[in-house]
Amino acid sequence: MKRGILPWILVLIPLACLRAQPPADSKEAATTIWEQMIDAKGGRKHLYQIETMVQEIHQHLSFHNPRFKDGDSHFVKAFAFPDREWDWSMAPLFGGRVITANSAEGSGYVGFPDNEVRKTSDIRREKEFIEHAQLVYLNESRWLKPKPVRVLLDRDIPHNVEAIETDLDGERVDFWI
Repeated sequence: MKRGILPWILVLIPLACLRAQPPADSKEAATTIWEQMIDAKGGRKHLYQIETMVQEIHQHLSFHNPRFKDGDSHFVKAFAFPDREWDWSMAPLFGGRVITANSAEGSGYVGFPDNEVRKTSDIRREKEFIEHAQLVYLNESRWLKPKPVRVLLDRDIPHNVEAIETDLDGERVDFWI
C-alpha cells in the first residue's frame, strides 16, 4: 500500500505548485488592462492634470441607542494633490469640526465649534486619505504611479471584472477594474 501512494504524491505536489504560479504573460496582460483603464478615464494626459478633488457625503446616522441622538450628518473633504486636505464635518453625537493638513510640512490644524483650534503634527490619517483618494478615484496620478505586476486569477473574482495586482513603492495595491 505504501508503494502506491508515493508515486501519486510525487505527481500531485509538482502539479499543485505549477498551478499556483501566474502565467508568464501575466505582467503583459496586467499592463494591457491597466493601459485600457487609463485610456477609459481619458488618458494619462488628462488624469495628470487633475490637482483638486472634492468629496461630499450626506447620510442619516442611527445609533439604535436612546443615549445617542440619531440625525443627519454632512461631511466634505477637499483635496489639493499631492499633499493637502481640508475636511469639514457635522454629525450628531460628534458635533462639528474642521481639519486642515499639509503632509509636505507635516502639520495640520483642528478647529471645533467653540472656536478652539489645535495645531497637530499627527496627520498620518489625512496623508492616507490623500493617497487613497488618488488611488480609488483616479487609479494613477502625477504623484502616485502604481506599476502593474500581474492579473489576479481566482474563482471568487466575477467574470466581468479584471483584477490587477500593482506595486506602489514596494507596497502591493490591488485594483478591481
